[in-house]
Amino acid sequence: MTNFNKYIALGAIFIISVFALFYPIDIFSEKGVELQKQILVKQAQTHFHDQVNTRKWNASYGGVYVKPQKGQKPNPYLKNNTLKVDENLTLIKINPAWMTRQLSEIADIKDFHFRITSLIPINPNNKATPFEERALKYIEKTDEREYYELGDDSKFKYMGALVTTKACLPCHKHQGYVLGDIRGGISIGLDSTEYDTVTSSIKNRAIILKIFVLFFLLSITLLIYKQLKHSEKLQSEVNRRTKEIESTKQLLQQIIDTDASFIVLADGKNVIYANKTILEFVGYNSIEEFRKNHEHLSDMFEKVDENNSFIQTYNDGVHWIEYLIKEQDSKKLKVRIQQDGEYRYFRPYAKEIKTDDKVLYLVSCDENTK
Repeated sequence: MTNFNKYIALGAIFIISVFALFYPIDIFSEKGVELQKQILVKQAQTHFHDQVNTRKWNASYGGVYVKPQKGQKPNPYLKNNTLKVDENLTLIKINPAWMTRQLSEIADIKDFHFRITSLIPINPNNKATPFEERALKYIEKTDEREYYELGDDSKFKYMGALVTTKACLPCHKHQGYVLGDIRGGISIGLDSTEYDTVTSSIKNRAIILKIFVLFFLLSITLLIYKQLKHSEKLQSEVNRRTKEIESTKQLLQQIIDTDASFIVLADGKNVIYANKTILEFVGYNSIEEFRKNHEHLSDMFEKVDENNSFIQTYNDGVHWIEYLIKEQDSKKLKVRIQQDGEYRYFRPYAKEIKTDDKVLYLVSCDENTK
């Protein structure tokens, strides 16, 4: 993989990691916000069902008669809206709708209010507001039983549907309602300031967590990037040094190849390098080609019995390179090789070269046939 591709892969991993870690943060944040919303919904549903149960109680008695408060007049939209008890007391009838309206007026405080409403109200005071109209039309269209909105004014608005029952027909049958129809609803308003505060806190924490994650990923990515840059620099230096070594090796190769002497490098028994002079002499292009036909370089040495001065593969049971190292300073050792029917004579000399993990031997042979 090229360095450019590595950087592309690093960038892709960074982007994928950001999305992979941001996703659960967003999910957690959305669930927190939804939970707070459901708390408001549950509060509104509780108030709605309280009013529905109160209305059921009233409707089960066909409405209730109460002593009017000072100046209070009967509901003009009700039949049989009064009941005369005696000459001094006349009761007025309170049906479920009027009871709900009166309760809403009593409960209309800053953080909570509710009212009964309809798209076709009997009492004009129960005319639907824009929100209530949207809610009732939505309920009619979708056959749902509730609708709610979160406004920008820190108000949570809820609408619960009022389903027509048998107890409702005496007052609403003339409007065309039948059992099961949605004839209106109870609108509930709750203060959502606390909801706004909590959800804002959840979102802010999510943003802070994202910033932390982003900073963490950027730090990791930057460290990896620096490591890649360092590796690239090291690789460049290695390539440069390798090129220098290769160039030096080629130069040395050229120098050694131009030497008229035979030069070989051996690891003790096996030749691992031979210069061009000796390869051309024996008729091969490479040391590998030579090895296919000869086990040892000494296979070409002619056997001559002359006071052990001519080197063979083994001399006195000792390998020729080891023997040469041992005896070259005390004896005039020679090598005879036959080429094209003629004998050629060479004066060998060996030098031990120690490396970190092994010992090599540099052997040169100068021709002294003449």
